[in-house]
Amino acid sequence: ETRFVPNEVLLEIAGNASPQTLDTIARRLQLTRLETQRFTLTSRTLQRWRIDGNRSVPATLRALERYRVVLGGQANFLYTLAQASGAALQDSTAPQADQAQYVVGKLHLTQAHRVSTGEAVVVAVIDSKIDAGHADLEGVVTGQYDALGGVGKPHAHGTAMAGAIAAHGKLLGIAPKVRLLAVRAFAGEGESAAGTSFAILKGLDWSAENGARIVNMSFAGPADPML
Repeated sequence: ETRFVPNEVLLEIAGNASPQTLDTIARRLQLTRLETQRFTLTSRTLQRWRIDGNRSVPATLRALERYRVVLGGQANFLYTLAQASGAALQDSTAPQADQAQYVVGKLHLTQAHRVSTGEAVVVAVIDSKIDAGHADLEGVVTGQYDALGGVGKPHAHGTAMAGAIAAHGKLLGIAPKVRLLAVRAFAGEGESAAGTSFAILKGLDWSAENGARIVNMSFAGPADPML
């Protein structure tokens, strides 16, 4: 498997690990701790470390096996976004084609909405940044979380997925009355947008803490033990 960040590892650290011990490990193996996160869902503390020396990810993980405070480790895997439907929403700053929504008839949405429109159900969308101001998503996005930090622009894929779920204007979503939690875990332009294990894990944990009953993850990548 080669789909991972080439100079990073994710480590599960024992709760009794002292800063001095971790500093010693970092110095000996030429590593830098970048980020620490306590995950409520799994009751684990994970850290993201950068490899500063010439060791590969597999070699670094093997070298870490001798330290008892390191309970587990793996690569920080990379994921790519699944192709968005042509009839789903695009971000509001881009030209938009008026295409028929084949899913309305195919999935019998008009009839389905007589039974349920998803009212008050909380759905988290872990994806690229959603254009929460899009006219078709007005009032739908009730919470946002950025697992990456920094400033990100709305992206066509995340906006399209949110629209496929909850659009209620020009286009019709599967469940137009749900409440969406918008989680940005993917960054980049167009089809090159990518996310990592650590960002996705952070998004999952935040989604659970904020009451998500459903999590939509329209991306593909390697099998990941931590996920």
